[in-house]
Amino acid sequence: MMKYFKSIFYLIWVINILSFIPSAFAKKVLLINDTTNWYHWGCTGTSLAMKSYISGKGYELTALPITETYKWLLAPLTTEGFKNKIIFKKFLEAYPELIQKILSADIVVINGEGTLHGLRTAPINLLYVAFISKFFLEKMFKLLTILFSLRMI
Repeated sequence: MMKYFKSIFYLIWVINILSFIPSAFAKKVLLINDTTNWYHWGCTGTSLAMKSYISGKGYELTALPITETYKWLLAPLTTEGFKNKIIFKKFLEAYPELIQKILSADIVVINGEGTLHGLRTAPINLLYVAFISKFFLEKMFKLLTILFSLRMI
């Protein structure tokens, strides 16, 4: 039952966030970390709801699957590294297709569902792509379906 309420909460949150995007000015959306075909219903339902809503509002949607997120390997491990232009240049050279998709989009939406937890490679890569989308590539950016958990181990 709790998963059902979480899915409903996510859907409402997505609708509220995307309703502020001016569709008259931004027509192309890149959804990064599409979890439609991931291993459990929460991930599938979240991405299906996002894609349905974005497409239903008339946006041209391109989606990158979660499996792509796990292929990126060059994200920095420090906050200083995120701002480092040399690291950014290496990332540009290593992943030109990703950068081209970001540049082609008016809005970059990153789905945190199923990935943004723990200090592993995939979550750091996803956060780095969010950072470069906004600050180096100057794209309108939205980070959706995330939950921060601070717990003592």
